[in-house]
Amino acid sequence: MDGKVAMITGGCGGIGRALAERFLQEGAKGVSILDINDELGNDVVKELTEGHGIDRVSYIHCDVTSETEFRAAFEETKRKYGAINVLCNNAGILNEIEWEKTLDINLTSVIRGTHLALEYMGVKHGGTGGTVVHTSSCVDSLDGRTDRRVDREGESERDKERDYKYGAIHKEPRFLENDICVSAICPGKIDTELQTNLVTRYPELVVSTTKNITSTPMSYVTDAVCKLITNAKEMNGAVCLVLPNKPMEVVEFPEYDLV
Repeated sequence: MDGKVAMITGGCGGIGRALAERFLQEGAKGVSILDINDELGNDVVKELTEGHGIDRVSYIHCDVTSETEFRAAFEETKRKYGAINVLCNNAGILNEIEWEKTLDINLTSVIRGTHLALEYMGVKHGGTGGTVVHTSSCVDSLDGRTDRRVDREGESERDKERDYKYGAIHKEPRFLENDICVSAICPGKIDTELQTNLVTRYPELVVSTTKNITSTPMSYVTDAVCKLITNAKEMNGAVCLVLPNKPMEVVEFPEYDLV
């Protein structure tokens, strides 16, 4: 991260806050924390500034479901630090009741942020290229892998192979042409406010199925993200499982014959 500028959505707490700290430790020139909790955001900036020096971290109020606010955050970051090298699409909520809001934040904003990164970081748009890292989930994104799949009567093997949630994980030629590398981390259970603030129709079921799951150390997550950034070209398109017993495992997905 030496000399790089990073933007982190959902940067006030949990994984986002940990990434901001790690990037500054690794020599980042600047880190923009994007969130909607202004009071907490200002407190985080104060703490990080005291530990890592002035003018290296800033808070930007940004609702990632708003294209206008998201674009403004890119503009402000580029104005303040001169360039943008890394975007961490990290904002997320767990709310089964407000499912449309959940999709807007957890999926649509990831796509929106990635396209904005192309526009502001791409070499064909005046940038120097860079890296986009999605924070996904080992459950939500990988449940369709062959070794986790439950057979269902009437489905062909080809149908079942296609049946995994892959919305936030992709490669695209125009990103390659603009020297933008895209990858994702899929952590297991992590002790953050996201876990404690989830809204579900089945709280008892969630508690019973997660209480005995070992939590993944936050350092494993920040290590994995830093590796994806440091080795961006080699890791482009990588989807990395981050679990207590597997600090970083690249998941192989099946190749499809599109004919």
